[in-house]
Amino acid sequence: MERIDELNKKITELNAEISPLKDEYDRLRDEKKERENKKLIGTCWRTRNRYSGDEEWWLYSKVVGTDGSSLVFLQAEETVHDRIEIVLSRHYGDCLMYQRITPREFQKQYKKLLKKCETIEKKK
Repeated sequence: MERIDELNKKITELNAEISPLKDEYDRLRDEKKERENKKLIGTCWRTRNRYSGDEEWWLYSKVVGTDGSSLVFLQAEETVHDRIEIVLSRHYGDCLMYQRITPREFQKQYKKLLKKCETIEKKK
């Protein structure tokens, strides 16, 4: 029993030493990621999106800022069911699943969706 108490004491001591190091590691990792993410502000991307079925459509994204270590996107899409969504979205990963596009291509698609919304509004 004495040996278990010694081990528990040692574990507690090590945790007290490790905890500040883990906190510092997390802070540095987040700071690095935020610096990397800031370089992406203004870049534009697209990726295939879908519901659970096979039909896909393009989701267009523009990095408009950062929030800590996450990216903030302006995203626009029109689903296969004619649902138009334009949202600000936080993204906690990277852009590996996205294809880079020009800001001009993003603007073209974004304006196209806005125009479609205006057309719908005028029909009312």
